[in-house]
Amino acid sequence: MSSLSDLLATTGDDGNLPADLQQLWESTEAAAELKPLPAGTYEAVLESTALASSNRGTPCARLTFRIEAAEHAGRRLCHSAWLTPRALPYSKRDLQRLGITDLARVGRPLPGTIVCKLRVVLRRDDAGVDYNRIAGFEVLRVDPLPLPERDPFAPTDGADAADASPEGGAS
Repeated sequence: MSSLSDLLATTGDDGNLPADLQQLWESTEAAAELKPLPAGTYEAVLESTALASSNRGTPCARLTFRIEAAEHAGRRLCHSAWLTPRALPYSKRDLQRLGITDLARVGRPLPGTIVCKLRVVLRRDDAGVDYNRIAGFEVLRVDPLPLPERDPFAPTDGADAADASPEGGAS
């Protein structure tokens, strides 16, 4: 295992922490511990999908949502759609809601901004630690991705047709 100095050696000539990083560390306040969100419904954007597995190796499609509500804006919640024989009908239902009809599409770029209403519940594990779980979601809308800006020097449709015809315009 490398030391922090080893990991950051490429940024400093002498292998020490860069001075600005050390100053930033010293002037930064530690973040407060995040508590689970209160149970309820939240509007959220689907940020990503990925194939993953649990600590025990159970495969799943991991959905990451970003909360849009003012008080909790930016908080992320994950939902695991388990890919086991018993869970597959439910996982397939959830993925199809998002337009994922083929497992190979999990992890690929999303077709647009998918806005969902999440039903979030509060649970407690055996050690007494509270956590959130997405109990269900509904797709509210899919906003298409913005089109890339048009190249001002690209030929127009009319120019393409004129270039294709022989001299004199006769066919």
